[in-house]
Amino acid sequence: MEAIRAEITACNLDRQIHTTRTRCNGRCQDACLVIVYPEGTWFRGITPSLGRKIVRDYLLRHYPMDKNISYTYQNQRFVRSSSVPRGITKGTAQ
Repeated sequence: MEAIRAEITACNLDRQIHTTRTRCNGRCQDACLVIVYPEGTWFRGITPSLGRKIVRDYLLRHYPMDKNISYTYQNQRFVRSSSVPRGITKGTAQ
């Protein structure tokens, strides 16, 4: 989060991009994750360097980062990427 916020500031995008820190988003397998709205794209396995790359390449230049995308918003619903493992159902005993 700190790397992403620093990159937003470094790119002078503070007025265009707002960040919100959250707790659980129900995708432990994807941790750490970043969700970009309004398009609803979920990125998984985020490190500080990947966070900076999301700001520079995806948000600023719109370069694809498909290998890190876990969900996209299509036709008014979230669609899971085929490379993402299924999660667990909450309340399921293991």
